[in-house]
Amino acid sequence: MNEYKKKESGPAHLTTALVTESGVKFLATYRIWIVAAVWLAVRGYTLWGLSPNYYVESYLQMAGDWLDGYTPYSAFKVEYPPGALLLFVLPRIFTEASIVYGYIFAFVMLLADLVILLLLWRIPALVRGSAIEADMARRYESTLLCLTYILFTAVFRRLLFQNYDLIIGLLLLASIYFALRKKAVVVDVLVAVGIWFNLAALIWIPLLWWYGFVSRDEASSSKRTLKIIEVARALLARAAVLAGSLGVLFLPFILLAGRSLGQIVRFHLERGSQLESTAASILMLGAKIFGLELTTEFTDRAVHLSGSLGSQGAAVTGILAIIVFVALTIYLARMIQSQSDAAVRNLWLIRGLMATILALLATSKVFLPQYLLWVCPLAAFLAHDHQPRISRIGWYLFGVNLISVIVFFFFYPDLIEMHLLPGILLLIRNLSVVWLVILLLLPDTPAADQQEPLSRITPSANKYLVYLPMVLLFAWGTTAAFRPVWNNDIWYLLREAGDIVASGEIPRVDQYSAVAAGRPYLAHEWLSGLIFLGVFKLGGGEALTVFRSLIMLAILLLLWFSLEKRARGFVVTTLLLALVAYIILERLFVRPHAFTLLFLCVWVFALERWRRQRRLRYLIILVPLQILWANLHGGYIIALVLGVMMTGSAAFLVIFPSWSKDESYDWSDVLKLALLTVACLAASLVNPHGLRLLEFSLSLGLASDYIKQFIYEWGSPLSGKYMHRAYGSDVALSIFILMWLGLILNVKRRPLVDAVLAVLATVITAQAIRFVSFIGILGFPITVRAWLAVADTHAKPLLVKRRPILEAALFTFILASTIIYGFPLDKENHRRIDWGFGGRIPYQTLNFMAEQGFAGVIFNDYSDGAFLQHDLAPRILPVMDSRIDVYGNELTHEYFSSRDNPEKFFKYLNKYNVSFILLMQTKKNIPVIQLLLQLPAAKPLLRADGRFLFSYDPELLPSEFLHRQAF
Repeated sequence: MNEYKKKESGPAHLTTALVTESGVKFLATYRIWIVAAVWLAVRGYTLWGLSPNYYVESYLQMAGDWLDGYTPYSAFKVEYPPGALLLFVLPRIFTEASIVYGYIFAFVMLLADLVILLLLWRIPALVRGSAIEADMARRYESTLLCLTYILFTAVFRRLLFQNYDLIIGLLLLASIYFALRKKAVVVDVLVAVGIWFNLAALIWIPLLWWYGFVSRDEASSSKRTLKIIEVARALLARAAVLAGSLGVLFLPFILLAGRSLGQIVRFHLERGSQLESTAASILMLGAKIFGLELTTEFTDRAVHLSGSLGSQGAAVTGILAIIVFVALTIYLARMIQSQSDAAVRNLWLIRGLMATILALLATSKVFLPQYLLWVCPLAAFLAHDHQPRISRIGWYLFGVNLISVIVFFFFYPDLIEMHLLPGILLLIRNLSVVWLVILLLLPDTPAADQQEPLSRITPSANKYLVYLPMVLLFAWGTTAAFRPVWNNDIWYLLREAGDIVASGEIPRVDQYSAVAAGRPYLAHEWLSGLIFLGVFKLGGGEALTVFRSLIMLAILLLLWFSLEKRARGFVVTTLLLALVAYIILERLFVRPHAFTLLFLCVWVFALERWRRQRRLRYLIILVPLQILWANLHGGYIIALVLGVMMTGSAAFLVIFPSWSKDESYDWSDVLKLALLTVACLAASLVNPHGLRLLEFSLSLGLASDYIKQFIYEWGSPLSGKYMHRAYGSDVALSIFILMWLGLILNVKRRPLVDAVLAVLATVITAQAIRFVSFIGILGFPITVRAWLAVADTHAKPLLVKRRPILEAALFTFILASTIIYGFPLDKENHRRIDWGFGGRIPYQTLNFMAEQGFAGVIFNDYSDGAFLQHDLAPRILPVMDSRIDVYGNELTHEYFSSRDNPEKFFKYLNKYNVSFILLMQTKKNIPVIQLLLQLPAAKPLLRADGRFLFSYDPELLPSEFLHRQAF
């Protein structure tokens, strides 16, 4: 029995060693439904809101030029072979709109993606031949292979459908598939088509031809004695098929353009080293160390190193790529020939093609992240090979993919400016590719030699090492919250708190607005204002920044210790907490809403502990906290909802205990939860406003549609208006999917209480962008518990064990990146790490108005109202501030529509006796500012802080402007 079959016949290979027998049966039985559901969900989300990038725009332009009658390669510049050009033209036939073109192009890539999945169903059996005999094993392996491929490609997000590299990956996989089936003619035709799309497909030819020759005689188990004449006869027919196919594909375009393919080759040779190449990363690091002159330039939709160093790097990599290709081809040909076992030889073909492509990517002057799509199907296959060393290579490539997309999506602007951190990250990616090539080329070792210990660290060291990722995670969360205070709510709260301290009374009517003055005002956040004022007096904006960081640290600690000890050792726990921390940080500002996030975590901690231990103290502590919460922020009402839902769920399970195998309750538990809810309701009434506070909270939650219409954070994250502006929406959706998928996989366990709380988290999160953190806070323990139960049923300890070294490396990188570049919202927007006050505060304008002693009513932007109230009220009163609930539906609509046309604007000014106008230089305000600069009724007083300050005299306004309909 050969070595490969010995490993196959062993008790458990690597993949099934990670999954229990029930897990194998589950994946094999529902394979089609599982793969289809995951594929539809992942690809559907990627396609949602897809917009053309600069590559798709260039495809559209080239296709349009050709259809307009211009000759490709002659009348307009084309850097792609004819097949790619024809691919670009097909969607252009149906539309000229870039959005529609982008979706049609993405649909073509989606079809290629689907065909790749279909091929992956069949390849394992072809590679291993008779090694996989059981139908259950074949189904399981193909299912796992497809899911891994979807995972490997999902990290590329929209790059998957905004470039045509997935077509090259499909052609490569199809060539391997038919090579394994001994269909030489089909293989050569596919290679010709691959070259027709991308000239780099030429590098596939030597290994595919050699594999076809050495695998002709499967009966011989000994090494063949190869003769030159035999090789020539075998390959002559294949060369003829390939040449004929290339002639059919290329000749029409060569005759049409009157130019050879040398034009395409010369186009690429003229450019220097591309920014993401290995040569570029080495040169960038060298420039930092030795002070070399190095710059970048944007040419032909790509960033290259400019100057002599970039050209020299391109020349060196060109020579190196040729040498590497020749050496690799000879070595791999010998390795394929030396294998007497068909299964091993088949695997070496895949390893060889993958190693060749990766080696040329590492040595060439061009290495864009989407090029890794060529080998993603092959990497997915290797990731589930039965040899642990080969399997690790596939997963290491997944890590390379992650590094590539992190650089592309978050650090590309910084990379263009040649900052050190993205340069180092890029060099690590490229050196990792070189290392993977070396691993792929190493000969196979006996199975016993591949069983490396899981950890080389001593047990005592490992005991403390497991805490390192947690410390780094908490350090990152605390550091990321260390950002300047820039929201405007803090200013009116400080002013209100100062007045409360001075007068000893909480305001009952509005005294800070010109429009809403005298209206009943319910200061429901009065205690938050007093706390912020106390912290502010301790150290100003710097102290407020530290205060927010401490709140974030407390949130992380509460969520972490809400889990049982066993769950804290689960492999997904720290990674999931990092995702939760991200969406919390995105909405954690120095304002009363921060207390709601904190107290919600307290409730999660207390309820989780009580559900496990049923100790009454965890419920009792929530009652006095409710008094604080009700006076800090209106979000206290969520505690009452949680209490009602927990009481109802527990009562339902007492009556119908069979509805859950997860946990059980008795009537004493129901009574405790009911008393908790009633006590918290009573505690909520311990406030200066009494029952009015509860009425206010309910009315604001149920009748705030006008607020959602005008205020960004109150809009639903699911609405088209805000979907693409909602930072953290991708993370929130990921947590949502993980939470509900985990619950669905545990449907036999029937975790009713978790499902009820998951519904609550989902509904609240869908209400408004300001609530996106709730899916993370409420869903964190639910998701961890659900997936831990899945792991207990379908996985073995090796799969669910935490990897502290890898976690520590990941969180170290995230922490370093956040310190250097700030908290990442996307690749263009980062919130820098700093303290104090930030944002566009109109200090100079406010000082000017105070020095001049101005008094009266001022028309202002929504975001400036709180600044004016803090510094200038009651002498200067704004017409609008961020207390939008005070203004109500009618006044809010009147204000936000006042700049629709001059008639509305000037009637609004006259109605409220406006004396001053302060407007930011925004797109909406520019027409208004331009008009005011032309009118004698408006006198410019100051231009500072990105704003215009005018005085306004209605007596000098020409009457026709009260009837003018457009700016």
